[in-house]
Amino acid sequence: MVLCPGIANSSETTYICTFVHYAQERGYRVAVLNHLGALSSAPLTSSRMFTYGGTEEYGAMVDEVLRRHPDTRLMGLGFSMGANVVVKYVGEDISRQEKFLCLMSLCQGYDAEKAIDLGKDWAHLRRMYAYVMTSNQKKMLRRHYDMLLGIEVQEKYNIDPELVLASTTLYELDEAYGRRRAGFESVEEYHRKHSCCNCMDKVRRTELSSFELRLANWPFLQNWANRTRLRYQLRVLHTPGKSSASKPIFLDYLKI
Repeated sequence: MVLCPGIANSSETTYICTFVHYAQERGYRVAVLNHLGALSSAPLTSSRMFTYGGTEEYGAMVDEVLRRHPDTRLMGLGFSMGANVVVKYVGEDISRQEKFLCLMSLCQGYDAEKAIDLGKDWAHLRRMYAYVMTSNQKKMLRRHYDMLLGIEVQEKYNIDPELVLASTTLYELDEAYGRRRAGFESVEEYHRKHSCCNCMDKVRRTELSSFELRLANWPFLQNWANRTRLRYQLRVLHTPGKSSASKPIFLDYLKI
């Protein structure tokens, strides 16, 4: 299994440790991506941290696993933001799907622009959830302040560290830091570029035998997410010329 944790999480996060232990007890080898900046014990060597849909680090982990175990077949697994990364990784380049037996996408929101916009709403405590995720990212920025918010970064990317650390929502943080550091003109463009919904329809090759989608009570889900999932499910399950054995399998636990 090649596992991608949720936002600002790592191999040391409790739910990741629990899942890895469960999987290893059942005979699986598990590789976990530590998002850039997430580990306090691993100093950053460049002036960037993870992004919502950046697949470079996940791809490097996949390549390293295959280098060590060239005959293995992979199971891709992602939680929340990590699920967005996993699906985007295999959707960006369909040749990558040949490496995988299946994908498992747990509790993701498909579209960063729409999901993060929900973070402004107090219904179902979404605003509080967004505040916690924002605080976790700011904690990482403070931990690696000299590398991520140093004078050189401020001048090169027009970043004001006071605005960054005063952010209380993901949108504010992405406006003050994320989209600027990634080189985008607007937050909306930044979010669209990093959303897997733009390439989900490519995750349907016969080499990829199953795709499990589990969504349960995630605060950033609403009816639009359900419609996105249903459109994708119907498009994939009814692709002409495919045998039923090769069709992706959806296990949905969606409660809105």
